[in-house]
This record gives sequence, structure tokens and C-alpha cells, in this order.
Amino acid sequence: MRLRSVLVLAGLFSAGGCYHYLPSSPQEVTPGQAVRFRLTADEAAKYTDLRLADPRLLEGMVVDRSGAGFMLDATVGINNAETGSRALTQRLNVPVSGVLDVELKQLDRTRTGFLVAGSAVLAGVIIAQVSGATGSKDGNPPDNPEARRVPLFKIRLPF
Repeated sequence: MRLRSVLVLAGLFSAGGCYHYLPSSPQEVTPGQAVRFRLTADEAAKYTDLRLADPRLLEGMVVDRSGAGFMLDATVGINNAETGSRALTQRLNVPVSGVLDVELKQLDRTRTGFLVAGSAVLAGVIIAQVSGATGSKDGNPPDNPEARRVPLFKIRLPF
């Protein structure tokens, strides 16, 4: 029962994302920012051969910005171990007229803090469980104090 609780907590902590997207406008985007563009249907049709995860969303890092558009290092392709394909980065020019919505990727400090704190508590619980093991089935400590020691890791030397 206790193991199930620990696994549920681990799942909750790992589900907490460290990033979120904030709505923005194309005028506020500057080079060096991570963005997600929602494209018009005509603009999305230009990128059909890139195998985007969502054909209308384009994520990446803004490299340069001009009055007419953005130069973006975009993540293209989909990671799929079964087919041997993987995501790559490609530099694309995206016109401002082809962008419906702009979202800026931001670090969520609160959720990241909960993730780190929860992981630390979980690691502490696991270490306490391992170090508290008595090595006896009936719960009584063994006669030999050496039998109570549970190694956390082993280092093998070649000699």
C-alpha cells in the first residue's frame, strides 16, 4: 500500500511541467525567445512536408525578426523509435501575415519548485525506507549488527 502511494506521488511530480506558454503579440517577440506560433491554414500548408506534431503549430527559437516576418529555428519531425525517425531543428522564415497567435514559452517557477521539492521528499522517503530495513523477517533486529547494513551502492575495484 505504501509503495502505491509513493508511485502515485512520483507520477504527480513528474506530471508537473516546468514551462507554460503566455499569449503575446507578434510585435512583442524579440530574437532569443522560445515561441509557439499558431499558423493560418495557407501558411501551415507550406510546412506539410516537415511532419510537425500539430500541422497548425510551429515551435522554436526566434533567431531574427524583421518587419515582414520571423526567422525561426523550428523543431520539425516527430521522435519515433519504432520508425527510427527523430525531431530535428530547421531554420524557417515565417511571415507575420501567416501567424494567427503567438505564445511565449516561460519557466513556471512555482511548478518547478514543487517538482524539485516533491522529488527531494520522495528521495528522502525512499532512502529512509532503505536505511530502516532491519534484514529480519519478524521485525526484530538481528544479533549481528553487520547484517543490518544495507548498501545503497557498490563500487567494484578491478584488483
